[in-house]
Amino acid sequence: MTLNEDEKKIFECFSEFFKAMYEWEKEANDLDDKDADEQLFPGWKLRSKKKRDEIFQRYLTDRKRAYSDPFSFEWPYKFEIELEEVTSIEIKNHQAHVYTIKSDPTDEDFKYERCFKFKKTKEKWLLDNIKIRFDLNEKWDSYVI
Repeated sequence: MTLNEDEKKIFECFSEFFKAMYEWEKEANDLDDKDADEQLFPGWKLRSKKKRDEIFQRYLTDRKRAYSDPFSFEWPYKFEIELEEVTSIEIKNHQAHVYTIKSDPTDEDFKYERCFKFKKTKEKWLLDNIKIRFDLNEKWDSYVI
């Protein structure tokens, strides 16, 4: 896929966000697997929240994120870039949509679509929200970041 200048900036933000979130998810999951309570690892939850907040400040638009919990992480990871195939990038005015097909690592036949909506603010593209659908005929649903 050949990208123009704006598409390159959007893709760069998309990729960097994914890498940062994947590292955060992996680190939080590793600590959780070790049954890391406050006595064993003082302040790990606060450090984890601070790291996630820094990622959000760097890559996301500044707005309240409903249902977004700073200690919420999952397995399989939500942001594993190797499992996310970008199918298209569409730009209209100061908004862009990055469409992907995500593979599920627990079921190789199960795939779903995600749409990452970006907004351009002060010459910088930032992720605003994510939508998901499990079938092309379905409507898009909100996805908690």
